[in-house]
Amino acid sequence: MHERGKILNVNYKIMELVDKNSELFTGLIFPLEGKMKLLATIKGNKSQWLNGNEVCHRLKISTRTLQSYRDEFILPYSCIRGKFYYNEKDIEELLRKNYTTPRK
Repeated sequence: MHERGKILNVNYKIMELVDKNSELFTGLIFPLEGKMKLLATIKGNKSQWLNGNEVCHRLKISTRTLQSYRDEFILPYSCIRGKFYYNEKDIEELLRKNYTTPRK
């Protein structure tokens, strides 16, 4: 049998093993569908995550001040492998909570 024939035979056997009704197929597809729905929900919320530099730039604060905001639980954050991320909506909420109207 030629190399191409071997590959086609292997592919056919895989297709027999993993048909649409098999547990293996549904075990692979259903978790993916759930993750895709979750991703669509996240995209629908349009939450944007900013890194520390972006937050400092937007709020016009130093990195040390941003660290104090984390230490004092003023601004929620997420940390992945030592890098901090901040949700844009949390920053807007912080600004809204601390807004003061000017005196007349």
